[in-house]
Parts: sequence; structure tokens; C-alpha cells
Amino acid sequence: MPTNFEATVDIKLSSKSGADWQYGLCVSDTYTTTYTGTNQCFNYHNYNRCALGCRVNGSLSNYGAVNSVGTEEWYTFSIKVEGTSVTSKMMNGSTVVYTTTQTLSNIQSWKKIMLIIGGTATQIQMKNYKVKPL
Repeated sequence: MPTNFEATVDIKLSSKSGADWQYGLCVSDTYTTTYTGTNQCFNYHNYNRCALGCRVNGSLSNYGAVNSVGTEEWYTFSIKVEGTSVTSKMMNGSTVVYTTTQTLSNIQSWKKIMLIIGGTATQIQMKNYKVKPL
């Protein structure tokens, strides 16, 4: 896995209900099964926001805005790592829905890239999963 890279995936939300769902793209130091002690950076959409979430030793920080996107539309999620700089972006075609850049001092050692799929009533489709060195 390169030190500097960009990971992208196209995701379409087909259905959602309730207030317990999320989906997106994640970079972590391990494949996670719990939030305890987790180190991860994730570009996600859930029931009330598009955000970059960062967990360092399990402690969560969210950088996002209240924003709801529609179903049955393709969105491109990307996480770009350059040194300690992390840029998270969500796009619908050429329209930027959400973007932020944050600093994570230990992101260079995180080499596991995953998709986030969570919640009780979510159906999604994914395509064009890519990781490219920068």
C-alpha cells in the first residue's frame, strides 16, 4: 500500500428507513469489529449528515454538515491521503456534495481500506472501487 494514495468508490443508496443507517468508505489500521481502541478515517453518509469521521484510539471526531442525499443516485466517495493531510469528498456527478480536509498525524500507518455498510434497513450498490498511488 502506498504512503500517499486516493481511494474511491461509487455508491448508490437504494432504500433506507429509520434512523440507524450509514454507508461510505474507510481507511483504518486494522479491520474493525468494534470501536474500542479503533483508529480509522471514514467518509460517510448517514441519516442526517455527510461527514469525515475520525477515530483515534476509539475517540470520535466528526467533520461534517447536515445534509441528506437522495436514493437511486450514484455518489462518488473519496479519501485522499497526502502526508498527514486527509481530504474527504462526496460527489454526485461533477457536483461536490461535501468536502473537507483535516490533519491526522498517524494516518500514514493506516493501510486497511474498507466499505462501511451499517444499519437496520439499508440497501446499497457499489461499483468502481479504486485505490491509486499519488
